[in-house]
Amino acid sequence: MPHICYCIDAPDSAEKRQATMAAHFAYVEQIIDEIEVAGPLRDSAADSPQGSCIIYRSNDRETALRLLHADPYYQAGIWQEVRCHHFNAAAGNWVGGTAW
Repeated sequence: MPHICYCIDAPDSAEKRQATMAAHFAYVEQIIDEIEVAGPLRDSAADSPQGSCIIYRSNDRETALRLLHADPYYQAGIWQEVRCHHFNAAAGNWVGGTAW
């Protein structure tokens, strides 16, 4: 079952995010088989990132958190708030319609 991690950037973390981006991308490529989808959170398409959303392909929360805690963005303290929950994909293109 996938787990979704919703991560909000700390104030004034833009420079730290930029400095850590290459390491973050390298880490994502290293664990790409563990990720369903991931990307930055933005207020609009033109705005700079305000956080990150990652849906891990993990059977338990502990695995998702282990993957998240190894992320260079997490280790650099870019995210002020992190929420991680089981995600039950129930409708939409990803699930081929509905799952009920």
